[in-house]
Amino acid sequence: MNQKISVLIIEDNEDDEELILRELARGGLLVEHTRVTTSVGLHHAIDRRKWDVILCDYLLPGFRAPEALKIVKQTDAEETPFIIVSGAIDEETAIEIMQSGADDFVLKGKLSRLVPVVKRELEDSKTRAEKNRVEQENRRLRAAIGQSGETIIITDIDGNILYVNSAFEISTGYLADYAMGKNPRILKSGKQSQQFYKNLWETILAGQTWKGRLINKNKVGTLYEEAATISPVFGDDGKISNFVAIISDVTKEAMLTRAKDYFTSVTSHEMFTPLSKLLLVKNLVQEMGNGGGERLDMARTILEDAYSNFERISSATSLLSNIAFTAVSDLKPTLVRPIIAISFDTAKERIYKANRNVTIKTSIDSLPMETTIAGDQKMVSQMLQEILSNAVKYTPDNKEVAIFAREEGAWLVIEIQDQGPGIPEEQRNAVFQPFFSLENPMHHQTGEFNFKGGGIGLGLTLAKMIADFHHGFIDISSNERGARVTIRLPLSPK
Repeated sequence: MNQKISVLIIEDNEDDEELILRELARGGLLVEHTRVTTSVGLHHAIDRRKWDVILCDYLLPGFRAPEALKIVKQTDAEETPFIIVSGAIDEETAIEIMQSGADDFVLKGKLSRLVPVVKRELEDSKTRAEKNRVEQENRRLRAAIGQSGETIIITDIDGNILYVNSAFEISTGYLADYAMGKNPRILKSGKQSQQFYKNLWETILAGQTWKGRLINKNKVGTLYEEAATISPVFGDDGKISNFVAIISDVTKEAMLTRAKDYFTSVTSHEMFTPLSKLLLVKNLVQEMGNGGGERLDMARTILEDAYSNFERISSATSLLSNIAFTAVSDLKPTLVRPIIAISFDTAKERIYKANRNVTIKTSIDSLPMETTIAGDQKMVSQMLQEILSNAVKYTPDNKEVAIFAREEGAWLVIEIQDQGPGIPEEQRNAVFQPFFSLENPMHHQTGEFNFKGGGIGLGLTLAKMIADFHHGFIDISSNERGARVTIRLPLSPK
Protein backbone atom coordinates (compact mmCIF):
# COMPACT_ATOMS: atom_id res chain seq x y z
CA MET A 1 0.00 0.00 0.00
CA ASN A 2 1.31 3.41 -0.99
CA GLN A 3 2.17 5.77 1.86
CA LYS A 4 0.58 9.22 1.89
CA ILE A 5 2.87 12.08 2.87
CA SER A 6 2.84 15.87 2.77
CA VAL A 7 5.97 17.49 1.34
CA LEU A 8 7.06 21.13 1.37
CA ILE A 9 9.48 21.69 -1.52
CA ILE A 10 11.76 24.75 -1.44
CA GLU A 11 12.86 24.91 -5.08
CA ASP A 12 12.96 27.57 -7.80
CA ASN A 13 13.21 25.14 -10.74
CA GLU A 14 9.91 23.57 -11.83
CA ASP A 15 11.69 20.83 -13.80
CA ASP A 16 13.63 19.78 -10.70
CA GLU A 17 10.37 19.84 -8.74
CA GLU A 18 8.84 17.44 -11.27
CA LEU A 19 11.84 15.09 -11.08
CA ILE A 20 11.59 14.99 -7.29
CA LEU A 21 7.85 14.24 -7.34
CA ARG A 22 8.30 11.53 -9.97
CA GLU A 23 11.02 9.86 -7.88
CA LEU A 24 8.87 9.91 -4.75
CA ALA A 25 5.91 8.41 -6.64
CA ARG A 26 8.14 5.70 -8.08
CA GLY A 27 9.09 4.81 -4.52
CA GLY A 28 5.45 4.22 -3.50
CA LEU A 29 4.80 7.59 -1.87
CA LEU A 30 1.55 9.46 -2.53
CA VAL A 31 2.61 13.07 -2.23
CA GLU A 32 0.59 16.15 -1.34
CA HIS A 33 2.95 19.05 -1.84
CA THR A 34 3.51 22.78 -2.02
CA ARG A 35 6.48 24.56 -3.64
CA VAL A 36 7.89 27.84 -2.29
CA THR A 37 10.80 29.93 -3.52
CA THR A 38 11.19 32.67 -0.89
CA SER A 39 11.48 33.07 2.86
CA VAL A 40 8.07 34.77 2.95
CA GLY A 41 6.54 31.82 1.11
CA LEU A 42 8.25 29.44 3.55
CA HIS A 43 6.77 31.27 6.56
CA HIS A 44 3.29 31.15 5.06
CA ALA A 45 3.56 27.44 4.22
CA ILE A 46 4.72 26.50 7.73
CA ASP A 47 2.03 28.61 9.38
CA ARG A 48 -0.68 27.05 7.21
CA ARG A 49 -0.16 23.40 8.10
CA LYS A 50 2.10 20.69 9.47
CA TRP A 51 4.42 18.96 6.94
CA ASP A 52 5.79 15.41 7.03
CA VAL A 53 9.06 16.37 5.32
CA ILE A 54 10.80 19.45 3.88
CA LEU A 55 12.97 19.12 0.74
CA CYS A 56 15.17 22.17 0.11
CA ASP A 57 17.47 23.16 -2.75
CA TYR A 58 20.71 24.56 -1.42
CA LEU A 59 20.87 27.68 -3.58
CA LEU A 60 17.92 29.73 -4.75
CA PRO A 61 17.94 33.29 -6.14
CA GLY A 62 18.30 35.48 -3.05
CA PHE A 63 17.61 32.55 -0.72
CA ARG A 64 19.87 29.76 0.56
CA ALA A 65 19.29 26.49 2.45
CA PRO A 66 20.98 27.66 5.72
CA GLU A 67 18.53 30.57 5.90
CA ALA A 68 15.58 28.26 5.24
CA LEU A 69 16.81 25.82 7.89
CA LYS A 70 17.12 28.63 10.45
CA ILE A 71 13.53 29.73 9.76
CA VAL A 72 12.25 26.17 10.18
CA LYS A 73 14.13 25.61 13.46
CA GLN A 74 12.55 28.75 14.93
CA THR A 75 9.00 27.53 14.33
CA ASP A 76 6.74 24.65 15.38
CA ALA A 77 8.16 22.75 12.38
CA GLU A 78 11.56 22.34 14.05
CA GLU A 79 11.11 18.56 14.37
CA THR A 80 10.11 18.14 10.70
CA PRO A 81 12.77 16.22 8.68
CA PHE A 82 14.78 18.75 6.63
CA ILE A 83 16.59 17.23 3.63
CA ILE A 84 18.86 19.14 1.24
CA VAL A 85 18.32 18.22 -2.43
CA SER A 86 20.96 20.04 -4.48
CA GLY A 87 22.66 19.84 -7.81
CA ALA A 88 26.20 20.21 -6.53
CA ILE A 89 27.44 20.59 -2.96
CA ASP A 90 30.95 20.09 -1.67
CA GLU A 91 31.76 17.94 1.36
CA GLU A 92 32.64 20.88 3.62
CA THR A 93 29.34 22.61 2.87
CA ALA A 94 27.44 19.36 3.40
CA ILE A 95 29.05 18.86 6.82
CA GLU A 96 28.33 22.46 7.79
CA ILE A 97 24.64 22.25 6.88
CA MET A 98 24.28 18.90 8.66
CA GLN A 99 25.84 20.35 11.80
CA SER A 100 23.32 23.20 11.61
CA GLY A 101 20.47 20.73 11.88
CA ALA A 102 19.72 19.34 8.41
CA ASP A 103 18.87 15.65 8.57
CA ASP A 104 20.52 14.58 5.27
CA PHE A 105 21.40 15.69 1.78
CA VAL A 106 20.78 14.11 -1.63
CA LEU A 107 22.42 15.13 -4.89
CA LYS A 108 20.02 15.76 -7.75
CA GLY A 109 22.22 13.57 -9.90
CA LYS A 110 21.60 10.65 -7.51
CA LEU A 111 17.87 10.91 -6.80
CA SER A 112 17.69 7.15 -6.38
CA ARG A 113 18.77 7.85 -2.76
CA LEU A 114 15.86 10.20 -2.17
CA VAL A 115 13.08 7.71 -1.36
CA PRO A 116 15.18 5.60 1.09
CA VAL A 117 16.35 8.80 2.81
CA VAL A 118 12.80 10.19 3.04
CA LYS A 119 11.36 6.92 4.36
CA ARG A 120 14.16 6.63 6.92
CA GLU A 121 13.66 10.20 8.10
CA LEU A 122 9.90 9.70 8.30
CA GLU A 123 10.43 6.64 10.49
CA ASP A 124 13.00 8.47 12.61
CA SER A 125 10.61 11.40 12.92
CA LYS A 126 7.86 9.06 14.06
CA THR A 127 10.23 7.53 16.62
CA ARG A 128 11.29 10.97 17.85
CA ALA A 129 7.68 12.10 18.10
CA GLU A 130 6.80 9.03 20.14
CA LYS A 131 9.85 9.55 22.33
CA ASN A 132 8.93 13.20 22.84
CA ARG A 133 5.35 12.20 23.64
CA VAL A 134 6.53 9.68 26.23
CA GLU A 135 9.00 12.18 27.70
CA GLN A 136 6.28 14.83 27.86
CA GLU A 137 3.94 12.40 29.59
CA ASN A 138 6.74 11.45 31.97
CA ARG A 139 7.38 15.11 32.72
CA ARG A 140 3.69 15.65 33.40
CA LEU A 141 3.63 12.53 35.56
CA ARG A 142 6.76 13.59 37.46
CA ALA A 143 5.26 17.06 37.95
CA ALA A 144 2.00 15.58 39.19
CA ILE A 145 3.82 13.18 41.51
CA GLY A 146 6.25 15.86 42.64
CA GLN A 147 3.47 18.32 43.44
CA SER A 148 1.16 15.74 44.98
CA GLY A 149 0.13 16.42 48.54
CA GLU A 150 0.61 12.73 49.26
CA THR A 151 4.02 11.20 49.91
CA ILE A 152 5.18 8.92 47.10
CA ILE A 153 8.12 6.53 47.47
CA ILE A 154 9.47 4.20 44.77
CA THR A 155 11.92 1.47 45.79
CA ASP A 156 13.66 -1.46 44.16
CA ILE A 157 12.66 -5.00 45.10
CA ASP A 158 14.99 -4.90 48.13
CA GLY A 159 13.31 -1.77 49.46
CA ASN A 160 16.10 0.67 48.56
CA ILE A 161 14.66 4.09 47.76
CA LEU A 162 14.90 5.16 44.11
CA TYR A 163 12.54 8.15 44.16
CA VAL A 164 10.68 10.36 46.63
CA ASN A 165 8.58 13.45 45.94
CA SER A 166 8.58 16.82 47.68
CA ALA A 167 5.78 15.74 50.03
CA PHE A 168 8.20 13.15 51.43
CA GLU A 169 10.71 15.91 52.22
CA ILE A 170 8.03 17.97 53.95
CA SER A 171 6.59 15.15 56.06
CA THR A 172 9.87 13.46 57.01
CA GLY A 173 12.37 16.32 57.09
CA TYR A 174 14.79 14.25 54.96
CA LEU A 175 15.97 15.69 51.65
CA ALA A 176 15.49 13.53 48.55
CA ASP A 177 19.25 13.34 47.96
CA TYR A 178 19.75 11.89 51.43
CA ALA A 179 16.93 9.37 51.01
CA MET A 180 18.24 7.95 47.73
CA GLY A 181 19.55 4.43 48.28
CA LYS A 182 18.32 4.35 51.87
CA ASN A 183 15.69 1.94 53.15
CA PRO A 184 12.35 3.34 54.39
CA ARG A 185 13.25 1.87 57.77
CA ILE A 186 14.96 5.25 58.43
CA LEU A 187 11.41 6.34 59.31
CA LYS A 188 10.74 3.41 61.62
CA SER A 189 9.44 4.55 65.01
CA GLY A 190 9.63 1.30 66.94
CA LYS A 191 5.92 1.61 67.72
CA GLN A 192 4.95 -1.34 65.52
CA SER A 193 6.02 -4.95 65.94
CA GLN A 194 8.35 -7.02 63.78
CA GLN A 195 5.35 -9.22 62.97
CA PHE A 196 3.57 -6.16 61.57
CA TYR A 197 6.41 -5.49 59.11
CA LYS A 198 6.75 -9.21 58.34
CA ASN A 199 3.09 -9.34 57.28
CA LEU A 200 3.57 -6.21 55.16
CA TRP A 201 6.54 -7.69 53.28
CA GLU A 202 4.87 -11.07 52.81
CA THR A 203 1.89 -9.32 51.21
CA ILE A 204 3.79 -7.21 48.68
CA LEU A 205 6.33 -9.93 47.83
CA ALA A 206 3.36 -12.16 47.01
CA GLY A 207 2.38 -9.61 44.36
CA GLN A 208 -0.50 -8.14 46.34
CA THR A 209 -1.23 -4.58 47.46
CA TRP A 210 -0.84 -3.79 51.16
CA LYS A 211 -2.98 -1.13 52.83
CA GLY A 212 -2.67 -0.03 56.43
CA ARG A 213 -1.53 2.54 58.99
CA LEU A 214 2.12 3.29 59.73
CA ILE A 215 3.44 5.10 62.79
CA ASN A 216 6.66 6.72 61.59
CA LYS A 217 9.23 9.10 63.03
CA ASN A 218 10.55 12.12 61.16
CA LYS A 219 14.08 13.53 61.13
CA VAL A 220 13.66 15.49 64.39
CA GLY A 221 12.05 12.55 66.17
CA THR A 222 8.39 13.55 65.96
CA LEU A 223 5.96 10.65 65.59
CA TYR A 224 3.24 10.86 62.96
CA GLU A 225 0.60 8.49 61.64
CA GLU A 226 0.14 7.65 57.96
CA ALA A 227 -2.30 5.72 55.80
CA ALA A 228 -0.21 3.81 53.26
CA THR A 229 -0.91 1.85 50.09
CA ILE A 230 2.10 -0.16 48.90
CA SER A 231 1.88 -1.92 45.53
CA PRO A 232 4.31 -4.10 43.55
CA VAL A 233 5.38 -3.07 40.03
CA PHE A 234 5.96 -5.89 37.54
CA GLY A 235 8.60 -5.87 34.80
CA ASP A 236 8.26 -7.20 31.24
CA ASP A 237 9.28 -10.63 32.52
CA GLY A 238 6.30 -10.70 34.88
CA LYS A 239 8.50 -10.49 37.96
CA ILE A 240 8.33 -7.79 40.64
CA SER A 241 10.84 -5.05 39.86
CA ASN A 242 9.79 -2.22 42.16
CA PHE A 243 7.42 -1.14 44.91
CA VAL A 244 5.40 2.09 44.96
CA ALA A 245 4.08 3.54 48.21
CA ILE A 246 1.42 6.25 48.27
CA ILE A 247 1.15 7.67 51.76
CA SER A 248 -1.19 10.20 53.39
CA ASP A 249 -0.49 11.86 56.74
CA VAL A 250 -3.47 11.04 58.96
CA THR A 251 -1.96 12.31 62.20
CA LYS A 252 -4.65 14.97 62.55
CA GLU A 253 -7.39 12.55 61.53
CA ALA A 254 -6.26 10.12 64.24
CA MET A 255 -6.02 12.98 66.72
CA LEU A 256 -9.54 14.12 65.87
CA THR A 257 -10.82 10.60 66.44
CA ARG A 258 -9.18 10.59 69.86
CA ALA A 259 -10.52 14.10 70.46
CA LYS A 260 -14.03 12.91 69.67
CA ASP A 261 -13.62 10.04 72.13
CA TYR A 262 -12.25 12.44 74.75
CA PHE A 263 -15.13 14.83 74.14
CA THR A 264 -17.66 12.04 74.66
CA SER A 265 -15.87 11.02 77.86
CA VAL A 266 -15.58 14.60 79.10
CA THR A 267 -19.22 15.42 78.63
CA SER A 268 -20.53 12.16 80.09
CA HIS A 269 -18.06 12.08 83.00
CA GLU A 270 -17.87 15.76 83.90
CA MET A 271 -21.53 16.65 83.51
CA PHE A 272 -22.37 14.15 86.23
CA THR A 273 -20.32 15.94 88.92
CA PRO A 274 -21.76 19.49 88.65
CA LEU A 275 -25.29 18.19 88.12
CA SER A 276 -24.98 16.09 91.26
CA LYS A 277 -23.79 19.16 93.15
CA LEU A 278 -26.66 21.26 91.84
CA LEU A 279 -29.10 18.59 93.00
CA LEU A 280 -27.47 18.69 96.43
CA VAL A 281 -27.83 22.50 96.51
CA LYS A 282 -31.50 22.17 95.64
CA ASN A 283 -32.02 19.80 98.55
CA LEU A 284 -30.06 22.07 100.92
CA VAL A 285 -32.15 25.09 99.97
CA GLN A 286 -35.33 23.09 100.55
CA GLU A 287 -34.08 22.05 103.99
CA MET A 288 -32.86 25.49 105.03
CA GLY A 289 -36.13 26.90 106.27
CA ASN A 290 -35.42 29.76 108.61
CA GLY A 291 -31.93 30.62 109.83
CA GLY A 292 -30.05 28.37 107.42
CA GLY A 293 -26.83 30.39 107.44
CA GLU A 294 -24.48 27.41 107.67
CA ARG A 295 -26.35 25.56 104.96
CA LEU A 296 -26.31 28.70 102.80
CA ASP A 297 -22.52 28.83 103.04
CA MET A 298 -22.36 25.17 102.10
CA ALA A 299 -24.67 25.79 99.14
CA ARG A 300 -22.50 28.70 98.00
CA THR A 301 -19.38 26.52 98.12
CA ILE A 302 -21.06 23.74 96.18
CA LEU A 303 -22.31 26.20 93.55
CA GLU A 304 -18.81 27.61 93.12
CA ASP A 305 -17.44 24.09 92.65
CA ALA A 306 -20.19 23.28 90.15
CA TYR A 307 -19.46 26.47 88.20
CA SER A 308 -15.77 25.59 88.19
CA ASN A 309 -16.61 22.17 86.78
CA PHE A 310 -18.68 23.73 84.01
CA GLU A 311 -15.77 26.05 83.21
CA ARG A 312 -13.50 23.03 82.81
CA ILE A 313 -16.02 21.40 80.47
CA SER A 314 -16.19 24.61 78.43
CA SER A 315 -12.40 24.83 78.29
CA ALA A 316 -12.02 21.21 77.18
CA THR A 317 -14.76 21.58 74.56
CA SER A 318 -13.17 24.77 73.22
CA LEU A 319 -9.78 23.06 72.94
CA LEU A 320 -11.18 20.08 71.06
CA SER A 321 -12.97 22.46 68.70
CA ASN A 322 -9.74 24.40 68.07
CA ILE A 323 -7.87 21.20 67.27
CA ALA A 324 -10.64 20.09 64.92
CA PHE A 325 -10.67 23.32 62.92
CA THR A 326 -7.00 24.34 62.98
CA ALA A 327 -4.52 22.96 60.45
CA VAL A 328 -0.91 22.61 61.60
CA SER A 329 0.17 24.09 58.26
CA ASP A 330 -1.78 27.27 59.12
CA LEU A 331 0.15 27.91 62.35
CA LYS A 332 2.32 31.02 62.30
CA PRO A 333 5.55 31.78 64.21
CA THR A 334 4.56 32.76 67.75
CA LEU A 335 6.81 34.35 70.36
CA VAL A 336 7.33 32.07 73.35
CA ARG A 337 8.05 34.54 76.16
CA PRO A 338 4.55 36.16 76.04
CA ILE A 339 2.99 32.69 76.28
CA ILE A 340 5.02 31.90 79.39
CA ALA A 341 4.11 35.31 80.86
CA ILE A 342 0.36 34.73 80.28
CA SER A 343 0.53 31.28 81.84
CA PHE A 344 2.55 32.59 84.79
CA ASP A 345 0.05 35.39 85.51
CA THR A 346 -2.94 33.06 85.19
CA ALA A 347 -1.40 30.55 87.61
CA LYS A 348 -0.65 33.30 90.16
CA GLU A 349 -4.25 34.53 89.94
CA ARG A 350 -5.59 31.02 90.51
CA ILE A 351 -3.30 30.57 93.52
CA TYR A 352 -4.60 33.83 94.98
CA LYS A 353 -8.26 32.89 94.43
CA ALA A 354 -7.69 29.48 95.98
CA ASN A 355 -6.10 31.12 99.04
CA ARG A 356 -2.93 29.11 98.49
CA ASN A 357 0.58 30.09 99.56
CA VAL A 358 2.60 28.62 96.70
CA THR A 359 5.31 30.62 94.94
CA ILE A 360 5.92 30.38 91.19
CA LYS A 361 9.41 31.24 89.96
CA THR A 362 10.66 31.51 86.39
CA SER A 363 14.15 30.86 85.08
CA ILE A 364 14.07 31.84 81.42
CA ASP A 365 17.00 34.28 81.13
CA SER A 366 18.78 31.97 78.68
CA LEU A 367 15.74 31.95 76.35
CA PRO A 368 16.28 34.50 73.53
CA MET A 369 13.65 37.22 73.33
CA GLU A 370 12.99 36.35 69.67
CA THR A 371 12.41 32.62 70.24
CA THR A 372 9.34 31.47 68.30
CA ILE A 373 7.44 28.27 67.66
CA ALA A 374 4.91 27.49 64.93
CA GLY A 375 2.03 27.32 67.36
CA ASP A 376 -1.36 28.51 68.49
CA GLN A 377 -0.82 30.92 71.39
CA LYS A 378 -4.07 30.04 73.18
CA MET A 379 -3.50 26.30 72.93
CA VAL A 380 0.12 26.41 74.10
CA SER A 381 -0.84 28.76 76.93
CA GLN A 382 -3.61 26.36 77.98
CA MET A 383 -1.14 23.47 77.92
CA LEU A 384 1.19 25.34 80.29
CA GLN A 385 -1.71 26.38 82.52
CA GLU A 386 -2.95 22.78 82.81
CA ILE A 387 0.51 21.60 83.83
CA LEU A 388 1.07 24.54 86.19
CA SER A 389 -2.34 23.96 87.77
CA ASN A 390 -1.41 20.34 88.36
CA ALA A 391 1.97 21.32 89.80
CA VAL A 392 0.45 23.89 92.16
CA LYS A 393 -2.24 21.46 93.23
CA TYR A 394 0.29 18.90 94.46
CA THR A 395 2.74 21.40 95.93
CA PRO A 396 2.17 22.12 99.64
CA ASP A 397 1.84 25.66 100.95
CA ASN A 398 5.06 27.58 101.59
CA LYS A 399 6.76 25.66 98.77
CA GLU A 400 7.38 26.66 95.16
CA VAL A 401 6.85 25.69 91.54
CA ALA A 402 9.64 26.56 89.10
CA ILE A 403 9.44 27.20 85.35
CA PHE A 404 12.55 26.74 83.18
CA ALA A 405 12.75 27.50 79.45
CA ARG A 406 15.56 27.28 76.89
CA GLU A 407 16.37 26.46 73.29
CA GLU A 408 17.93 23.06 72.72
CA GLY A 409 18.88 22.43 69.09
CA ALA A 410 15.70 22.55 67.01
CA TRP A 411 13.51 22.39 70.12
CA LEU A 412 11.97 24.70 72.68
CA VAL A 413 12.29 23.01 76.06
CA ILE A 414 10.05 24.09 78.95
CA GLU A 415 10.32 22.35 82.33
CA ILE A 416 7.90 22.75 85.23
CA GLN A 417 9.16 21.45 88.58
CA ASP A 418 6.92 21.10 91.63
CA GLN A 419 7.77 20.24 95.24
CA GLY A 420 4.97 17.78 95.78
CA PRO A 421 5.10 14.08 96.69
CA GLY A 422 6.06 13.01 93.17
CA ILE A 423 4.41 10.33 91.05
CA PRO A 424 4.85 6.65 91.83
CA GLU A 425 6.88 4.99 89.07
CA GLU A 426 4.20 2.40 88.34
CA GLN A 427 1.68 5.19 87.63
CA ARG A 428 3.74 7.50 85.41
CA ASN A 429 2.62 5.86 82.18
CA ALA A 430 -1.02 6.42 83.14
CA VAL A 431 -0.92 10.12 84.00
CA PHE A 432 -1.94 11.18 80.48
CA GLN A 433 -5.01 8.95 80.42
CA PRO A 434 -8.38 10.72 80.77
CA PHE A 435 -9.62 11.06 84.36
CA PHE A 436 -6.47 9.61 85.91
CA SER A 437 -5.83 11.18 89.30
CA LEU A 438 -3.47 10.76 92.21
CA GLU A 439 -6.21 12.00 94.49
CA ASN A 440 -6.48 9.02 96.77
CA PRO A 441 -6.15 8.46 100.51
CA MET A 442 -2.39 7.92 100.22
CA HIS A 443 -1.99 11.51 99.02
CA HIS A 444 -4.95 13.28 100.60
CA GLN A 445 -5.21 11.89 104.07
CA THR A 446 -1.63 11.59 105.24
CA GLY A 447 -1.92 14.92 107.00
CA GLU A 448 1.48 15.84 105.58
CA PHE A 449 0.07 17.94 102.75
CA ASN A 450 -3.08 20.01 102.60
CA PHE A 451 -4.23 19.81 98.98
CA LYS A 452 -6.67 22.42 97.75
CA GLY A 453 -7.02 21.30 94.13
CA GLY A 454 -10.12 19.27 93.47
CA GLY A 455 -8.89 17.47 90.38
CA ILE A 456 -10.91 16.28 87.41
CA GLY A 457 -8.17 14.07 85.99
CA LEU A 458 -8.17 15.67 82.53
CA GLY A 459 -5.50 18.40 82.67
CA LEU A 460 -2.50 16.33 81.56
CA THR A 461 -4.63 14.58 78.94
CA LEU A 462 -5.46 17.93 77.36
CA ALA A 463 -1.85 19.09 77.69
CA LYS A 464 -0.61 16.03 75.82
CA MET A 465 -3.20 16.52 73.07
CA ILE A 466 -1.91 20.06 72.56
CA ALA A 467 1.72 18.89 72.47
CA ASP A 468 0.84 16.14 69.98
CA PHE A 469 -1.01 18.65 67.81
CA HIS A 470 2.16 20.78 67.65
CA HIS A 471 4.33 17.69 66.89
CA GLY A 472 5.88 17.94 70.34
CA PHE A 473 6.44 15.72 73.37
CA ILE A 474 5.70 15.73 77.10
CA ASP A 475 7.72 13.63 79.53
CA ILE A 476 7.43 13.28 83.30
CA SER A 477 10.16 12.41 85.76
CA SER A 478 9.84 12.22 89.52
CA ASN A 479 11.86 11.81 92.69
CA GLU A 480 11.53 12.58 96.37
CA ARG A 481 11.82 16.33 95.64
CA GLY A 482 8.74 16.36 93.40
CA ALA A 483 7.70 15.84 89.79
CA ARG A 484 9.18 17.51 86.72
CA VAL A 485 7.22 17.86 83.47
CA THR A 486 9.37 18.45 80.37
CA ILE A 487 7.73 19.87 77.25
CA ARG A 488 9.48 19.84 73.86
CA LEU A 489 8.03 21.81 70.94
CA PRO A 490 9.68 22.34 67.52
CA LEU A 491 11.14 25.82 67.07
CA SER A 492 10.18 27.86 64.02
CA PRO A 493 12.76 27.52 61.21
CA LYS A 494 15.33 30.30 61.39
